[in-house]
Amino acid sequence: PGLDRPAEVIGVPRVRLYYQASASTTFLSVKLCDVAPDGTSVLVSKALLNLTHRDAPAAPSPLLAGQVYHLDLPLQAVAYRFAPGHRVRLMFSGADVLNAWPTPQAYTASLHHGSGRASCLELPLVGPSGLSGPTWRPSEFEPLPQDQIPAPDYEVSRDLIGATLTCSYKTNSGVGVNRSRYTVSLKHPEATSVTSDYTYDMHRPGWHCQVYAKCITESDAHSMRHTAQTLITVNGAAYWQKTWSTSAARVHW
Repeated sequence: PGLDRPAEVIGVPRVRLYYQASASTTFLSVKLCDVAPDGTSVLVSKALLNLTHRDAPAAPSPLLAGQVYHLDLPLQAVAYRFAPGHRVRLMFSGADVLNAWPTPQAYTASLHHGSGRASCLELPLVGPSGLSGPTWRPSEFEPLPQDQIPAPDYEVSRDLIGATLTCSYKTNSGVGVNRSRYTVSLKHPEATSVTSDYTYDMHRPGWHCQVYAKCITESDAHSMRHTAQTLITVNGAAYWQKTWSTSAARVHW
């Protein structure tokens, strides 16, 4: 059943969890959502945490497999009203594709409740304010027709044989075109790669300049590697180009 009355949330929601995992480096995604009677879900607030940073961001430490940890995790501050008939949904995940890099180990995790380990959500609820809503002045700019609003091309595919998940998207970003491809192994999350490129074209009478940039970030269980390259052409001929690369060991991430 949904809420029998409005619920106004102003402040910082928190989750207090009793958490247990089978690996030394894990990740937790928490999302607070508003679910309408028709099933539509709206994101209200969220939190992301690499659990090796559970005590202090500047002093990460590995988890002990099987040990239960008490986590006090703040979500993003929010001012939101849950309408009557709506439900409050709290979602937990060990991954958040496109928002956080996968951990270097596959693992299982558990949330405990009851018997002195009551995981819970705390919402900063306020009573009705009695204030009227704001009065909006009309915009000076006419909105674009719905069929003229640029929408990104977004595709999620799964390789059932190779056990990989790939998110691909293309969007007109400003004056250029961005294409990105994110691939993660479902069995070996340490094997992840992101390839992103951006093309910017400038035209003048009898003259054409194109700037092309490409970045590749990939990982294995032990390291992260990043390569970036830029190529500028004028009237189809190479004008300037450069490639950079760097790598870093994976420690607590």
